[in-house]
Amino acid sequence: MLSRLIGLLQKWGDLDREYRRDVLSLFEPNPEGRLLDLGCGDGEFTLKVAEKMGTGSVFGIDVVKENVEQAKARGVTCYQADLDEARFPFEDESFDVVCANQIIEHLSKTDGFIREIRRVLKVGGYAVISTPNLAAWHCIAFLLIGWQPYQADVSDEFFWAGRLHSQREESMRSMAHHRRLFTLRALTQLVEYHGYTVCGSTGSGFPLFPARVARLASSVDKRHAFTITVKVRKNHSKLGTGR
Repeated sequence: MLSRLIGLLQKWGDLDREYRRDVLSLFEPNPEGRLLDLGCGDGEFTLKVAEKMGTGSVFGIDVVKENVEQAKARGVTCYQADLDEARFPFEDESFDVVCANQIIEHLSKTDGFIREIRRVLKVGGYAVISTPNLAAWHCIAFLLIGWQPYQADVSDEFFWAGRLHSQREESMRSMAHHRRLFTLRALTQLVEYHGYTVCGSTGSGFPLFPARVARLASSVDKRHAFTITVKVRKNHSKLGTGR
């Protein structure tokens, strides 16, 4: 029952489409730029980012072999690696832009992940990091009635909200559950600790609201939106405070 409600909330507010639109808005035209997409999946969204930049120099990393093969078939130079464990297979200061879309919440070693992004970014380059929002109003509502927010997993085997429909179950088998969730304030403080300058942020989606109304609500109160995204820039090559 609850899983059906979750699906309806996401569909009603066009949450996926809205946050992807907002994430894309943070990328700048840069035809000569090199793009790295972390947790690139099958490469579909990677190519949308590349199109926004106007670049053909597109790289990706994903942990799932099938995703890597599909991304390669789309023209992405893709590598299979566990972002929670491995050093990225690239030299220092190799990329102008890094995309980390809905991946940091699946990782335990978030400090290492943020450091690796900074290592492979060129000075002046930027990263766009998007993740579910722990302070989203629906999470607050769940807590008020004494329930676990459904995006805050408690187990790798058990999904507390009940039996998921088959497609969701299959996808959950091939990826880690959520390890860490962030508020906009906490995500901002984390990247600043590691020496980045935050140069933009957005909030996307308010479940139960039609997309147009949710877009207005997100612009007014991004701290409680469904998804949060920050754009961070590497302004110097010296080690940041957290390095």
